[in-house]
Amino acid sequence: MLGKLDVDGFHGTVKNPLSIVPESTLGHWYGEIPAEDDAWFRSEKFNSRGVRIASSYDWRNGNCDRGDAQKFRGRGFKQLTGRSNYAAYWVFRGWISLLSFSSSWWLDPEFIARNRVGMKKVPATIDSPQDVSIPENCIDSAGFYLRFERPKVISLYRSKTVSAAR
Repeated sequence: MLGKLDVDGFHGTVKNPLSIVPESTLGHWYGEIPAEDDAWFRSEKFNSRGVRIASSYDWRNGNCDRGDAQKFRGRGFKQLTGRSNYAAYWVFRGWISLLSFSSSWWLDPEFIARNRVGMKKVPATIDSPQDVSIPENCIDSAGFYLRFERPKVISLYRSKTVSAAR
């Protein structure tokens, strides 16, 4: 998004033309190169009338590096969002090991203080977050999220299905 970024957040309605190019066409995640840095992802968002429409994902969902809100933005059928959710899906797929990072790095006191340099716990490293956008991963990540991150949705669905069948 292009617009005005101020102390309150991001105000604007014009899109950066590169932001709508599919990452499969770019050949990398949008934001990987400095020219694609997009402040929209790490700021509060306001519509053209000044009404707040979304918060920032900086320092949320395990995001702890400057570009994380952009790198780990919502992708896939169920909009997988945040470094911690990406890490859980990457482990599920076997693309990274649980041993390669500290569990619950977002509970590190320095994470809570928003001090990345001082963090003792090691966040997961995900090099190709755009892989969630590949069609087969798009649906798979949604199924993963519902089954493992929101299991109550599955049990609620099952209980309604059983009741309807009676």
